[in-house]
Amino acid sequence: MKFRSFSTLLILFFCASMMAQTTAERAGERAKNRAENRANQRVDQKVDRAVDDAFNAVGNLFKKKKKKTGAGAESAEPAPTSNRTEGSTNSSSRRNEDGGGAEALGGLFGGGEAWEPYTNPVSFSMRMEILETRKNGKEQKHSIDMAITSNRLGMRMEDDSNREANRMILNTEDGKTTIITTDKNGEMSGMRMRVPGIRKAVADAAEDIHERFTFEQTGERMTIDGYNCEKVITTDTKDGTITEAWVTQDLNVDSQELFSSMMGLFGSSRQRNNGAANSFSGAYPGFPIKASTTKGNTTYETHYKNIRVGDSQVDRTILSTEGIPIQEIGF
Repeated sequence: MKFRSFSTLLILFFCASMMAQTTAERAGERAKNRAENRANQRVDQKVDRAVDDAFNAVGNLFKKKKKKTGAGAESAEPAPTSNRTEGSTNSSSRRNEDGGGAEALGGLFGGGEAWEPYTNPVSFSMRMEILETRKNGKEQKHSIDMAITSNRLGMRMEDDSNREANRMILNTEDGKTTIITTDKNGEMSGMRMRVPGIRKAVADAAEDIHERFTFEQTGERMTIDGYNCEKVITTDTKDGTITEAWVTQDLNVDSQELFSSMMGLFGSSRQRNNGAANSFSGAYPGFPIKASTTKGNTTYETHYKNIRVGDSQVDRTILSTEGIPIQEIGF
């Protein structure tokens, strides 16, 4: 049986978020090493670190350019940044050689299409606990808290020691994203800026899901966390990956409204009224409580918890920036 499911889009979205977090953690180590190597340079360290953290938090948007350093060896050249008092000439030449690096950097800090404000039609929050198990038995845990209100959409990501690693908050009124990172000493700092390319990327992904995935409603039932759930099997017809999700209709929430809110992170009301949005608006009703996906040698088990629906019930700590220094970045 084929049908289109908001629940599956939600599962895929959060799996992507978890993978982006892992990428950010690896990139964080590279950023730390670069900072140590530049310790003796006259650079505004606070701005430099904030820019590095911003790149890491969005999944290392810019790939580092490789250059030969001997017998076939390659080394990573740092991505150019702004506000340099020394080496600015070299940075400019690298951007020119990179064939449009300046334009890309301009897009990161506020360039691109105009933002169209919108209001999310539903407010809710939840927690995702993800267990990643490799074939060799090695396990890694991730946690993601998510909240949506009328004018905010945020994610708070924790590492396997339950320490907050990153937080991302989108203001749907002005289109700016606040990225908050935590350093090794537990100190938090943030940047507020426009992040380019997200709308198109996820709109394209939604269209891809429309054509690429099949869904089977099995009729098998189980009670999980007090919710009456049905097993739904999702198959990726491109690579054969199968996801088994337990979906409930017990929650007082409409999948059409939730999908509209999710799409709001990546586009305006214009985008939500056509294409993939319409495909999912008549989605199979329900909300995932547990899901399991095996991809290659790795299995991802996801448990959706602490689901709160309604403006008065939302966990607003996910969206809070109180007490955290935030730097505005933009042109």
